[in-house]
Amino acid sequence: MEDVSLLIGIVSFSVEYMLNRKISNQKQESRRMKYLYFIMFQTGMTLILFVCFQLLMDRTI
Repeated sequence: MEDVSLLIGIVSFSVEYMLNRKISNQKQESRRMKYLYFIMFQTGMTLILFVCFQLLMDRTI
């Protein structure tokens, strides 16, 4: 299960780093909206990864 946490952490950090580089030169309001979308995307992706790995672990045990 530690591997799943590590994978989620790496994916989250990578996406946040790329988003931060992309929106660093934009207006404040635009940055807020994109960061809000990022948070929604990251939360959804984390839940999907968690559910997929749970289903995978249940089948292999």
